[in-house]
Amino acid sequence: GGLLLQYLSSLKVLALLADKVSDFASAAWARDIGSRLEAHIDEHYYTPARGQYLDQKRQKFCDISQYTTPYAILAGKEDEIGMQRMMRSVMPALGFSMAWRIEATFMKGYIREALRDISSAWGKMLDADSRTCWERLDVPEMNATHYYDALGSFCHGWTSSPAWQLPAWIVGIRPEEDGFRKITVAPSLDLLDFAEAT
Repeated sequence: GGLLLQYLSSLKVLALLADKVSDFASAAWARDIGSRLEAHIDEHYYTPARGQYLDQKRQKFCDISQYTTPYAILAGKEDEIGMQRMMRSVMPALGFSMAWRIEATFMKGYIREALRDISSAWGKMLDADSRTCWERLDVPEMNATHYYDALGSFCHGWTSSPAWQLPAWIVGIRPEEDGFRKITVAPSLDLLDFAEAT
């Protein structure tokens, strides 16, 4: 289900972008495929009894990964049960998964939890005196000198997400129109004494 939800998000973005450049045929195609895909996801990957999206069809509830919920939220679906489970789970080790988890957490208003996850994951990199963002964070001792094979890349775009999430969600600067011609400024400083962005 997670990959299908990612595809659904991509189709929704494609439709919006196609509208912007007046490619209405592509926009209609993306919306048609997206509508059919969404119906398929809701029929085969959603459990009404549990109120949560699944990774696979006929999956046991206890085996649901924490990857599906962020993808569902980002695709515009409601998954509050999954969100609650995700808030109680351990952060994923891969930067790609962390980025989507934190974005979904911010989107649903869980500011404290998003900051906790950022502090936990990226704090390990700072504690190791890293000047870059690592691909993986699942090594018992975070030592950039000795753990190359386990950590993968030491400079990976997947884990750079706080560079845009913190200004967007904490400082609260988000675009309302293309090219930031019009912006929203809605800080979420409840948990912080100070935040600054330029």
